[in-house]
Amino acid sequence: MALQSRLAATRAERLAILGFGISLLLLVIVGTALYLAAERARVTGMLGDPSLGVPDTLARLDAEVSRSQSAQRGAELYRDERFLLQRDDALAKAQADAHRLVEMSESAGIDRGRVADLESLVQRRSANMRKGYEEWRLHGTFPSNDPNAHRSSKQIHQTVRELREAQVRKVRDSRDQQESNFRFVYLLLAASAAILCALILPVYVGFVRQSRSRQAMESRMRELAESLPGAVFQSRTWPDGRMSSEFVSSHTLEVRGVPPEAALRDANTLLDTIVDVDRKALLGSIEWASRNMTPISVDFRVKHPKTGTRWIRATSAPSPQGDGSVRWSGHWQDITTQKELEAGLLRAMEEAGAANEAKSRFLATMSHEIRTPMNGVLAMLELLSLTDLDAEQSASLAIVRESGRSLLRIIDDILDFSKIEAGKMDVLPEPASI
Repeated sequence: MALQSRLAATRAERLAILGFGISLLLLVIVGTALYLAAERARVTGMLGDPSLGVPDTLARLDAEVSRSQSAQRGAELYRDERFLLQRDDALAKAQADAHRLVEMSESAGIDRGRVADLESLVQRRSANMRKGYEEWRLHGTFPSNDPNAHRSSKQIHQTVRELREAQVRKVRDSRDQQESNFRFVYLLLAASAAILCALILPVYVGFVRQSRSRQAMESRMRELAESLPGAVFQSRTWPDGRMSSEFVSSHTLEVRGVPPEAALRDANTLLDTIVDVDRKALLGSIEWASRNMTPISVDFRVKHPKTGTRWIRATSAPSPQGDGSVRWSGHWQDITTQKELEAGLLRAMEEAGAANEAKSRFLATMSHEIRTPMNGVLAMLELLSLTDLDAEQSASLAIVRESGRSLLRIIDDILDFSKIEAGKMDVLPEPASI
């Protein structure tokens, strides 16, 4: 009988060792899966890096095209060679940016055909501007009023805008892919946890057959707690507000800055490290969860003696006891890096929003302030045209009046752009020549 008992105990011990060995192997597999998922997310982010330079290049190209048009108009008005130099410089930079976009199209994942069309439009616009100026200098025509030239400029701006929107969609798709990767990790963890429980159950049954089952289970659970990231704890609260620590893992010193021995002696040493404002919120959450017997997850700040202020996330579940107390089993995790990333992202979004609002406000104000005196100038030019003028004076007046109208159209376009960004653009149907 004793021999059978020893054999049964031996079989139970072997089953326990086998179960825990498989559990450790499963933890290694889960850790490897987490590493591969993180690497996959990192590679996905790296593949998206080349596309970050595309919006800046598109913005420079758009600005250089606009600058070339302004220089062309200055050359037509003043016949100054310096404007031609500025025009040629802007066109050269625009063509260089368009060529750079063609080279970046494969690595950045943008539509190569659209980028090639953009480069062709810029080259054609450059050739038309040079040809148009020569016609103006020889024949006195106005190339800036050419509808083909105006349509070419609008096509360039339209293509740039569409390419920008495509990049925004690409970034959004990349973010969705990363979220899909993390969901895969969560599902893997859930499946691993279920398998782990299934493996531990036979071990627990085997240990129940022996008198030392409780000590062995506690030892295994301690090993499991110590192998997890963060710190595991178990504490108890009483209705009179008292609190005691029943178990804390060795990582408590790293996460909370309190030695495990001190935390077990006096639970208030853990509370004393919490920032005053967050301590009140944490105690309020514990009191509410004790009444409703619901799990809680609370973020709070602690004053770590070595690393300064740190953000901790406490996740715990209550369990009522027969003496009226509540036992809490949970986990502490350092989320300082995550909080810093969230705060940095929030600041960046606020700064970007403020900068965009200031730009729109400036454009709207500038357009209104310039358009008012410009209308007065055009009105006086109309009155002047009604007086007796010779042929040369009439020609000069026509040039000035047409230049004023062109400038007024540019100001209206700037005002329309600011309205579009502010979401206040009104579309009015008007007859147009197609």
